[in-house]
Amino acid sequence: MTGDSPPTVAAVEIDVSKGDVSNYPFDAYTAGFLATAVAGADRTLVEAADQPVLPFSVTGLSNVSGFSLDGSASEGASGVGAVAFTAERDPNARTWATAMMAINWLLAAGAVAVALSVILSQRAWESRYLAWLGSMLFALSAFRNTAPGGPPIGTFPDFYAFFPAVTLVMLSLTSLIVTFLVRPRDQLGL
Repeated sequence: MTGDSPPTVAAVEIDVSKGDVSNYPFDAYTAGFLATAVAGADRTLVEAADQPVLPFSVTGLSNVSGFSLDGSASEGASGVGAVAFTAERDPNARTWATAMMAINWLLAAGAVAVALSVILSQRAWESRYLAWLGSMLFALSAFRNTAPGGPPIGTFPDFYAFFPAVTLVMLSLTSLIVTFLVRPRDQLGL
């Protein structure tokens, strides 16, 4: 490299060494790499007088939204630089995903409460409950798909909020249908 030429820029993709998306939104990832710059055309790292180790800098750019990145660098033997970094979900994404889990549970609890009030004859049976609960099944799925970062199916919120909420709404809907079919017309309050 001459004094007039710009520094060499290399774009690399780095695989994570630790982390699992199934822990979304509480997932964290770690990765690292080693880097060095030597004079000459030989790309192997050799300690020789004709290939002196050159000073270099590493600048990281990320196009991953919804993550907070933290990194550290250290210099090792023979001018080899070690860079380690961690990436975890942004606190805003984590907060919204947690709020979505709470909303799923609240909607499921409301569906169960309405179904129980009809089954226990505290409220009259109405067909609009069926429409409401049937549409809630599809609304919960659409709401789940708006999670920050678009997590795949099978993550923490799915097992602890979405799947149980859909199950409770489905059971509430089924119990109202059975109540309508089994209970005599005069006891339905129609």
